[in-house]
Amino acid sequence: MLSKPDTSRGFRPSVTLASDVFHHGVEALRLDGRLDSAILSPSIHQLILAMARLRNVVSTLKIEGRVVDLAAARVVLDTGKPSTQEEKEILLISRAYGELHSLRQPPELSTDYVRRLHARFFPDGLGLDAGPVGRFKDKPNGVYNMTEGRMVFEATPPERTAAELEALIDWMDDEARMLPPAVAASLFFAEFQAIHPFGDGNGRVGRFLNLVLLRRLGYRNICLVPVDGRFFRTRNRYYEALRTTNAGKNYHVWCRYYSEQLLRAYELAAGRADLRPLLDRFSRASTRSLLEWCLSGGGGWFSRSDFPNPKDYSQPAVTSSLAELVRATVLDAKGEKRGRRYRLSTEFLRKAYGGELLIE
Repeated sequence: MLSKPDTSRGFRPSVTLASDVFHHGVEALRLDGRLDSAILSPSIHQLILAMARLRNVVSTLKIEGRVVDLAAARVVLDTGKPSTQEEKEILLISRAYGELHSLRQPPELSTDYVRRLHARFFPDGLGLDAGPVGRFKDKPNGVYNMTEGRMVFEATPPERTAAELEALIDWMDDEARMLPPAVAASLFFAEFQAIHPFGDGNGRVGRFLNLVLLRRLGYRNICLVPVDGRFFRTRNRYYEALRTTNAGKNYHVWCRYYSEQLLRAYELAAGRADLRPLLDRFSRASTRSLLEWCLSGGGGWFSRSDFPNPKDYSQPAVTSSLAELVRATVLDAKGEKRGRRYRLSTEFLRKAYGGELLIE
């Protein structure tokens, strides 16, 4: 059985900087700047944040084999009122994503911060199968192969966990700055998963730390980007590539996979950033005006009277346009008459952003 090398006295990864890996990281940084430019109004920026966050939250849970209903997830994010364990987990992760994006400066890395993240994501053991909450593991763990019925990789033993995580954070604060940002983040992620510091929940904590690191390394809009969604859609490659790093010697396969998925996630986000061309599919001026106003909001519920009607369309015209957008599955509707309310539908957002924005 393969065991995690001892890095308690220092993490010194050996990695070959292939040109394609370097290019992917640089191109992703360029697209990050594009997301920050005039292509996005502040309101559409918020809409993309909300939907990317939903995508990432659903994806990170599905990577763990959890059964998550997309429509229910969106309702929970809208209302903030979970009714099941999975919905509580969705809300916890979503709030963390939103807070990270809104911070001017991302959090400082420390072992205490990592433990606090674990406690935040799994309060009172919610969603955990093993291990103490907010504390490092007290029993050996690793990768168990269900097919073979045996442990195939032994992670860092409990007595070395704190020291190896400290060494990893020290490396990130010092030597990692010499590497391209995407490479540094990919190496941190691989080593964190090999340490496997908690009895359970390492994947979820590690994927969130990945976003924290990318923000610290210059990817300011990483929370707008469905990177966890890419990990989920390519999860077989995700696990296979990550497994090649367990011996602490070969990081090239993982770095290439990671940089490819990071760039693909940015391409998806940048390519779907401007929703205005969708207006052209509607011929009526009142419908286009109403939809443009909807797209400038946050995607939440609104009533007919909320529409400012800048061109003074008649009330029957506005009512007819709302009905047209509902028939086109652009808007969801609930309630009757004056109490009727609308919002951009999940189906419309799925089509608008392409098949990869949201998970079926």
